[in-house]
Amino acid sequence: MNTISRSLARTLRAVFRRAGIKAGPNASLLFEPAGNDLVIQARSPVAAVQYRMPTDGEPERVLVPLEMLDSIEGRSNDLVTIARRPDGRIAVEWTDHGIPQMLVYDEPAKPKDELFLKAPAELTSCQPGFLQSLHEAAVCADRDVVRYALDHLQLRGTASQIVATDGRHILRQGGFSFPWPDDVLVPALGVFGCKELPQDEPVCVGRTDDWVVLRVGPWTLWLWINKDGRFPKVDDLIRPASSASSRLTLSPSDADFLRTSMPSLPCDDQLHDPVTIELNGRVAIRARGEEQTRPTELVLTDSSYSGDAVAINTNRKFLARALKLGFAEFCFFSPNSPALCDDGSRQYLWALLEPVDAIKASDDALRIESPGQRHTATSVHFKHRRTTITMPAKTSEPPVEQPTEQAPAEKPRRRSKPAASAIAGSPIDQAIALRTALRAAAGQTNELIRSLKRQKRQTKLVASTLESLKALQKVAG
Repeated sequence: MNTISRSLARTLRAVFRRAGIKAGPNASLLFEPAGNDLVIQARSPVAAVQYRMPTDGEPERVLVPLEMLDSIEGRSNDLVTIARRPDGRIAVEWTDHGIPQMLVYDEPAKPKDELFLKAPAELTSCQPGFLQSLHEAAVCADRDVVRYALDHLQLRGTASQIVATDGRHILRQGGFSFPWPDDVLVPALGVFGCKELPQDEPVCVGRTDDWVVLRVGPWTLWLWINKDGRFPKVDDLIRPASSASSRLTLSPSDADFLRTSMPSLPCDDQLHDPVTIELNGRVAIRARGEEQTRPTELVLTDSSYSGDAVAINTNRKFLARALKLGFAEFCFFSPNSPALCDDGSRQYLWALLEPVDAIKASDDALRIESPGQRHTATSVHFKHRRTTITMPAKTSEPPVEQPTEQAPAEKPRRRSKPAASAIAGSPIDQAIALRTALRAAAGQTNELIRSLKRQKRQTKLVASTLESLKALQKVAG
């Protein structure tokens, strides 16, 4: 007889699903004795999950439909017994709010594939955080594969690296020890980031002819090796960071500010989610809504850049991804070349959007300053003298309110606090108020401008999509 808790059944169900192992006509759950332990396993064609638990009883080998977990799972620690009856059928018994429950199953036929997998004799230990590295790589993989195995991760034995790409961005992570000399492809699964797995413990890694094996705590994961899949040669696309023409360095406070504020920035293109990164006397992140004529700027007062002045048009999702990965330094080679983050052991590369669509600076932009330690938008450090880029506005002017013709101009005072716009409400509240005022003031002129812009975007949509991937065409070549 085998005994598990309802809460363990809930955990098993969650991990199996994140590994792509779902209940179905041919999905089975195996209970297998292993000395004084009980091993519970389920598998799919490309993955298997084992859980080992000690037991005081005498466990028996039992095969039941995987859908059993849907019936017995719960948040309580009430026990569930799974035992074979004299007639050969499997009885599952538990209580639900004190009321006895029972299900009886015919034991499924033994699958053609080997159901109980055995781990290799030797496993190599990887440092804590290895599962999180696999999870970050899996996020960069593609789920809709056409030509390359972009829904897989490349585990490089000799280079000790994990590589993932979907053709638009690449993540290469190094510093891992794999007990094999070649490169293998394994499926990019959601199970790596599963909260039910101990993320802060070392992971033991091994390999058989057909499987890569990961063991952490009581869990063992089996990842099928795709021997026929093709993976793009991404190394040729990752240039040395030292060859960058411009380099942006974010302070920790500005990185937190950008992570929090960027999702609230307006957007006029839901397909590409564009923002403009401007390095020209200051560091600014610029966006514009569909019905806005004035852009919204996040001025990063505590960050700096070096090298050439540049305006970068990028998908904000990739910028947010780099921030989530913990990168603080961004390398730009040109407005047409992919952007790069490199901290020595990890490289994150992504394709930029069409540079001609970068949002130009505006004297009347709605500016929100970050609450940096220096509290100034103009004191940035850069190696080369400021140059002029193709933008009509003077972006080096401090973000102070301009005097009107009716009122005498007050002498600008040096501020040690963020601009008033930064504390007069959230960015979205200010954007809504601005939109309302513009509608009343601009009238038919603004409507005509919006119509022309919409027409322009429609004619350029397909071309813009293709151009945004031009920098990574070698990946699919």
